[in-house]
Amino acid sequence: MQIQLSQFFIRNLQFDQIPNPADATGNENEFEFGFVASFYSQRNRDFFVEFHITLQSQKDFICKFSYVFLFATDDDITLDFIKSPFPIINAPAIAFPYIRTFVSNLSLNAGYPPIILPSVNFLQIEDEKRTVYLDGALVESVKLISK
Repeated sequence: MQIQLSQFFIRNLQFDQIPNPADATGNENEFEFGFVASFYSQRNRDFFVEFHITLQSQKDFICKFSYVFLFATDDDITLDFIKSPFPIINAPAIAFPYIRTFVSNLSLNAGYPPIILPSVNFLQIEDEKRTVYLDGALVESVKLISK
């Protein structure tokens, strides 16, 4: 099966300047994320990976957004594929560099120093940060056993 990233878009975006930077706490950027892989039986040759990101720069802004990535396949998606590591490891690893670029460009174009997100090892992500759904129902058996 051949798989390719075919489309990506921002679902929603909230960007707020910290009103009084002197009141901001911490000297480092804060970055949190989770993601969901979604499959739909009526779309048997593609699936979505959606990231939910929260980012706070040191003293400048808070940004929250959802970034959706559509992956297309050249063959029908099976339940074995849905339960495989690809949707929770490989697909997010393919998508994440686009998020890093987006965040850096967004902060720079908003007039702030560019934020460079850290690299992420998707093999070591905690299970609660990754979820797989089929037609809106949670697929339970995709938890990784070894990390």
